[in-house]
Amino acid sequence: MSRRRLAGARWLAQVNMHGPVPELRPELGPCWLWTGDTNDQGYGYIIIGGKKISVARYVYERAHGPLPDGYEPDHMCHDPSVCPPGPACPHRTCCNIAHLEGVTHRENVLRSGAPTAINAAKETCIHGHPLTFAPVVVDGVSYPGGTIYVPPRRTSHRYCLICKTRAAEGETRLRREVARLLVETAGGMGEQLTIG
Repeated sequence: MSRRRLAGARWLAQVNMHGPVPELRPELGPCWLWTGDTNDQGYGYIIIGGKKISVARYVYERAHGPLPDGYEPDHMCHDPSVCPPGPACPHRTCCNIAHLEGVTHRENVLRSGAPTAINAAKETCIHGHPLTFAPVVVDGVSYPGGTIYVPPRRTSHRYCLICKTRAAEGETRLRREVARLLVETAGGMGEQLTIG
C-alpha cells in the first residue's frame, strides 16, 4: 500500500461523518467533523512531512488538485447568521469535500460574518450617506463616480467620500482661521503693532 493511501486512511479515521446538516444549505448533506488536532482558531490540521496543513486544504486538494495561488478552501456550510463566531463555530472542523469551495481570501472573509464582512455589507456610512459606486446626488452635490473612496495603497479599505470631503474642508477652514488669528495677534504674543 502506498504512503498516499495510508495518509488517506489515517485522515478518514479521524473524521465523524455524521455531523449536523447545515441549516442554510441542507442539500449539501451532513458535515464531516474533524476529531483530530485543531489550532487556536478552531480549524483542523494534520502534519505531513513535519509541516502543519489545514485539513480543509488537504481534503480539497486531494479531491480537486492544488488550489491556485491566492486561493483557500471556504466552508459553504458556514452561516454567519446562525454560527457562533470564532473557534466555537462547528463548521471550522468540517472537512466534507462537498462543503468546500476554493475562493480568494477576500471572498472567504466577506462570507464569514467577521467585522470586515459586516462593514463591507453596509449601504450607508455612520452619518447616513449612501455608500455606492453608482452616480448619485447627495444634498445637491453630484458624485458621478459614487460616494465610496478606496485609498490607492489600501485597496481593501473603503471610506465615505462625502465625510472625507467634508472633513478635509473643515481642516482647511480651521487652518485658515488659525493663520488669520496668528497674523492678527502677532503670532499669539499679543496685540499686532502697526507703525504710523
